[in-house]
Amino acid sequence: MVRPTGRPTARPIRGGGYVAAGYPAEAYNYTEPGLDLNSYIIGNKRHNGCVWATDLQMTGEGIAYGDLVVCDSSLHGRPGAIGLYRADGAFTLRREVRRPDGLVLAGLDERVAPIAVASDQVLERIGIVTHVVKKFSVYRNNYGGLPEDAGRYVRQGMDYARYLIPEGHWPVTFYLWAAGESMSGDGISTGDLLLVDNTVEAYDDSILVFVVDGQFTLKRIVRRRGYNELVSSNPAIPPIRIAQGAELERWGVLTGVVKEVFKRGNDDVVRPSGRQ
Repeated sequence: MVRPTGRPTARPIRGGGYVAAGYPAEAYNYTEPGLDLNSYIIGNKRHNGCVWATDLQMTGEGIAYGDLVVCDSSLHGRPGAIGLYRADGAFTLRREVRRPDGLVLAGLDERVAPIAVASDQVLERIGIVTHVVKKFSVYRNNYGGLPEDAGRYVRQGMDYARYLIPEGHWPVTFYLWAAGESMSGDGISTGDLLLVDNTVEAYDDSILVFVVDGQFTLKRIVRRRGYNELVSSNPAIPPIRIAQGAELERWGVLTGVVKEVFKRGNDDVVRPSGRQ
């Protein structure tokens, strides 16, 4: 469990508009205000925490191994909300399902058996999951997946902005909003916040933002039969073949994704019984 402490990075990143994951969106015609990542992710700093997804009990529905799962302990559950629980000393992610016979905690992966909650049963819920942070391995010189010393992060806290954007890359990092489902195989869906670096080197497994005929699109690029093709991670979406001699502009490399999985409302906040 990680609790942000001290002052998180308050440095806005520039916005570039929308990028379609499926059908290209018109490029260059959007202007977005700057965005402070920590303000976007942290709804209540005092009650914010996070943990890395490390096993089957914490993956599924777009949450993959190594993702950073952000929760808020000041929120109470609502039907369909994902909660972070601790059972037998281990973390688990469960979706709350209300049934006529009571509350059921369903796993996000179909292989995880649901838990029927008895009326007198006490569960340790860490908080309601609000965001999922995905960090892609394009910064090869300083990316190693999960932290080697998790205890250090627990003691010092988490600055999500610094976790996602290394020093020196702020001026060349932009954010975009995803629209479409063509990259759903990578856990990217409509409404996700995408971080794009204009200068970082791309690798074979990198996801890139291209400009094709004046339009943004989010894809991987592969060489097939003498042609460049922009391919999706959703098998239902056909590739885009780039004609020989056609100009293909690489706009940037995807470095991170922030998924908002719970939108806070006034009725979702737990009201304290006494003075704060």
